[in-house]
Amino acid sequence: MPARASEPITVVYGAGRSQLMNLTMDGQSQLEKGNLEAAQRNLDTVIKADPTFYPAYYVRARVFLLQRKYQEAVQDFNEALRKDSTFAEAALLRARANYYLVRYSESLKEIEHVVNIRPRQDALARAYCDRAWLRLNCPDQSYRNGQQALKDATSACKLICVERRGDDRYLGDRLCRNRRLRLRGALRRESLSRQRREA
Repeated sequence: MPARASEPITVVYGAGRSQLMNLTMDGQSQLEKGNLEAAQRNLDTVIKADPTFYPAYYVRARVFLLQRKYQEAVQDFNEALRKDSTFAEAALLRARANYYLVRYSESLKEIEHVVNIRPRQDALARAYCDRAWLRLNCPDQSYRNGQQALKDATSACKLICVERRGDDRYLGDRLCRNRRLRLRGALRRESLSRQRREA
């Protein structure tokens, strides 16, 4: 699945946990700079100090995703989601890890869960986009559905375009139109290859 920009985590805790949050934010900063080993060390320290501190699990799971340690990522996303089942970003990334582990059913179920809980608009747009991508690109043909992928991509674009204001709206509309055109092109190529296989 395509990579997404990182989501900043904002959590307010009492003074006793401020050091843990600072270490977690340092880990996220190191992750964004590409220093995965240092990020993991910081996050391991936080989790060892407080195994219930779920933001550290979320950021460490993102480190594991980039290291292609998908099973470890799923375990950490599970911990984060155990504390907050509506944590849409964690659910979408767990879906991505499950996709790479060839658990397409679990991945699709996770994405549909995010769509059903109706999270913030940007997370909902990512859920539609991820579901469109899975339905278009999944190696298992039984999960492919080009028409539904186009509907999901259109829904994602509408949500993204609604967020735009002023001059940015024009740019957002063009980006959405370009994404729909690319998706339609991919659908045509898929249809042609299916016709050739059947012939």
